[in-house]
Amino acid sequence: LDTEPRFGTLEELQTLVKTAHERGIRVLVDLVVNHVYETAFEYTEHGSDGWFNADGVCKEQGWEPVETCWFESYMPDLNHRNDVVVEHMSDVALYWLRTADLDGFRIDAAKHIHPHFFYTLREKVAQKITANADQPLWMVGETFTGGWGGGSGTEEALIASYLGPNLLDGQFDFPIYWPFLEALAKESLSLSWLGDAIVASHAYYGPDSVMSSFLGNHDLPRFISIATGQNLDTCSDGSAPVGWECPPGLVTEQEPYDRLLRAFTLLAAGPEVPLLYYGDEIGMPGANDPDNRRMMVWEGLSEPQKTLREHVRALFSARAKSVALRRGDVSVADASDTHLVLRRSASGDIAYGAVNVGNAPVALSLAAPGGGSLTDALTDETFEATDQVVNVTLEAKSARLLVR
Repeated sequence: LDTEPRFGTLEELQTLVKTAHERGIRVLVDLVVNHVYETAFEYTEHGSDGWFNADGVCKEQGWEPVETCWFESYMPDLNHRNDVVVEHMSDVALYWLRTADLDGFRIDAAKHIHPHFFYTLREKVAQKITANADQPLWMVGETFTGGWGGGSGTEEALIASYLGPNLLDGQFDFPIYWPFLEALAKESLSLSWLGDAIVASHAYYGPDSVMSSFLGNHDLPRFISIATGQNLDTCSDGSAPVGWECPPGLVTEQEPYDRLLRAFTLLAAGPEVPLLYYGDEIGMPGANDPDNRRMMVWEGLSEPQKTLREHVRALFSARAKSVALRRGDVSVADASDTHLVLRRSASGDIAYGAVNVGNAPVALSLAAPGGGSLTDALTDETFEATDQVVNVTLEAKSARLLVR
């Protein structure tokens, strides 16, 4: 077992993790166990002795059977009903945890893997890693689904079926991503509905599930390009590979950046672990995969990009310092079709995330038990409580993250 040489050496990976730990940063890596590349020794040595499924290429047959079809013809699909395969792949995972001193895994394509693997890996991690550790590992799964179904939908049920003390700690919350997109990128969904969905979703997965919410990832068009209203599916001549033939360009108008900032504000105020997909903090454009995987832009940013980056830094710096934002209960403090205020509270600490997509300001009266003041992380404005209530105006097309 070794690192991909084009990424770096094992010693460089170990140094990276050690340096991150010295700065209080935990490191997870992507764990791909559903499949291997056709030149991997697992396939060259065991391609004909039960290590692999043989149910065709997924995209050619409607992605069924979900656990046994191949992603591509050159990506053999591992058979996790075979104990030998599960033992081997879980030992590979343990090797990387130990050798690189990792803090967890993002597990790729969770719904395509038989749960036998998760049960085995979780037990080995418990016995051989965390039994002697001072903090837990986090295993978060990627299960691509549709939108939130109100707590009785098939999508959230699929997500939840992989959660538990013997399975995964959490999953990326695809069911809540789609309402985020509709309400904040397209502004076509009631923010009151979104607020209720955020609260209900958090309750649905339970207090022991460490879920992760996001505005973008490698499978989806960039949020800011969606917010422009561009057609990201086809080019003007009708051709389909939009990312290659007519990639969306740098966004120059301000409104999509404002929409992205409002979405980031609710992400920072929400009850799940926020995922920041690289480049979203500067409003990188992009259509579907692979156009959403452009090289990161470090220099030559436009003024709207620089401003967005500073605001995103302020949002997540505030979250890092706030017990309420990191650990607190979540509820809807105020809402309408065009504005939403999330309240977070924990151990006497409170915080509010508020967005307004409407054309008129909204007057807010926010409970502040014990009095004191709330400061907006985006503007540094401070608002004093009167009779344990903070009164603040949420301007049209604006956002606030208010922390004590």
